[in-house]
Amino acid sequence: MDDDVVIRVGPYQTETPLNRSSIYDLGGWESVRIQRSCEFFPSVFEIVATERYPSATIDVPVRPGDPCQVFITRGLGRDLVVSGYIDSVTPGLSASQHSLRIVGRGRGQDLVDCSAVWSTGQFNNQSVLTIAQSLAKPFGISVSQLSGEERVVPQLVIMWGETPYELIERIARFAALLVYEDANGNLVLSRVGNGSMSTGVVEGANIQQASVQYSMHDRYSQYRVRRLTFSPFADGGANPEGDIVATIQDGGVPRFRPKYIIAETPAGMGDDYARARGEWEASRRFGRSTQIHVTVDSWRDGSGNLWTPNTIIPIRIPTLKVNAAAASQTEWVIGSVMFRRDERGTAAELTVMPAAAFDVLPVPITPLLNAGPY
Repeated sequence: MDDDVVIRVGPYQTETPLNRSSIYDLGGWESVRIQRSCEFFPSVFEIVATERYPSATIDVPVRPGDPCQVFITRGLGRDLVVSGYIDSVTPGLSASQHSLRIVGRGRGQDLVDCSAVWSTGQFNNQSVLTIAQSLAKPFGISVSQLSGEERVVPQLVIMWGETPYELIERIARFAALLVYEDANGNLVLSRVGNGSMSTGVVEGANIQQASVQYSMHDRYSQYRVRRLTFSPFADGGANPEGDIVATIQDGGVPRFRPKYIIAETPAGMGDDYARARGEWEASRRFGRSTQIHVTVDSWRDGSGNLWTPNTIIPIRIPTLKVNAAAASQTEWVIGSVMFRRDERGTAAELTVMPAAAFDVLPVPITPLLNAGPY
């Protein structure tokens, strides 16, 4: 059976059987757009329902601010896609129909919109996960770490008015972790490639439309990183300028294109961070140089699983020479998914890039303290 979309309005419920009394199932869908990503949060959705009889009244008990869950259903089964809140409800009227447009975002919207709440204004010697959990707790959001080591932040000072998202994103980069929202509206900290889709996208099988962007625009043959310390005597006088230069080469760039970078480095960290910064520049720019935008004919893979961000996916589009482009990078990762239904039909729009495209920028979290390796 074809997939359908159901919005449940009211307190979040996780029981297995559907509680029909708490679900408002709007008929006459005109369009559905649900987007999830591993590069940003919250998830977003926009649903438009129409009533083709102008004398009828669209009376749907949905109000801005209502908690809601968005499910994709098939037969008697269901998959939760977004847990969040309705941002706006827009009734409309024309000569031939009434319409109702509902826009909402995942629960992580409060971490993006609101200011951080923490009584002391700082954290000392706590792990990235613990800090993220503390910042999210006042908003009823939990945080889990799926992969990566547990890094300890020596000190994090909250600036007045900073949002929880700004703080969590900063310390997540310190631990080289992605931050995104799961279907329950909770935060996930993870390295790139958390799981795999059972089947991928294949030319001649499930692809409606595909394009690949190959670019040399932001790539350089050489990255020279200058280490700028906060102490001019950081190296005991051996290097009076207090910097160390790391040079990273990108052999895939065919001509001389140098890029000079200054890495603000805490004293005593040596060239570890400067080199990591150069390697990140080369790796991420390589990953972003190949972007696949593909529209597939189903919201699910061959095993019935919804397409999911931050999962590894097999890609085979010989006509577009994707295999040739992937010769040095065998893992492709879904960056974002758009579940779409409109006058063009039902489809999923995927943005897929090499895993290197999602490498996280390393940062020294406390510039005036030696926090050990970046």
